[in-house]
Amino acid sequence: MPLFGEFVGRIEAEARARGHLTLIGNTGYDPERELEFTTAFAQAGIDGLVVIGAASATETAELCARERVPVVWMHSIRGEAAVPIVGVDHVRAGELVARHFVDEHDCEDLVFVGGFTGADVPHGDRETVQQRFAGASAVREHGITQIRTDLTPAGAYSAVSAFLRKSPTAPQAVIAGTYAQTSATIRAPIDSLLWIGDTCGCRTTSRALP
Repeated sequence: MPLFGEFVGRIEAEARARGHLTLIGNTGYDPERELEFTTAFAQAGIDGLVVIGAASATETAELCARERVPVVWMHSIRGEAAVPIVGVDHVRAGELVARHFVDEHDCEDLVFVGGFTGADVPHGDRETVQQRFAGASAVREHGITQIRTDLTPAGAYSAVSAFLRKSPTAPQAVIAGTYAQTSATIRAPIDSLLWIGDTCGCRTTSRALP
């Protein structure tokens, strides 16, 4: 995902400028893999650890405390850990996107694409999606419609296609909860030929959160 790539690229560049070697591990939001990487890095004698999107924050924090490895937490965490996090206000981000559709385009029928329960998303950034959905839902008195997905492009395509087949009318606006689902969210209505484009005076459109 571009967001995580930007994080890692910047961290690596800044560390190199200060004479530090960077070891990188991609956990894919798999808690077991996160602990494997943390254990291996600690055994290698690292000076510090940056965790971007923790899937096992409690265990990782405990392991680092035992090994006396300082940790910087970024983006989001899963699990109980009383730690400061370097991140952004995803609730506010969801609110801004939804409010843009409502205030600027007079859209009433908003749909949010993305799941955030353990059943929806076994491995993925579901905490961020939940926060964005909460922010977007707060804009409408009765909330907005959610299309639950596993946050993969294939999952988004399948879920959006199924929703459109069952819906009597096309939604006025769609918010993709993650960047990775954006292209699939756009392609699904085009392929299904169900998205007419203009309903109730509001041009059907979509916007993705990064």
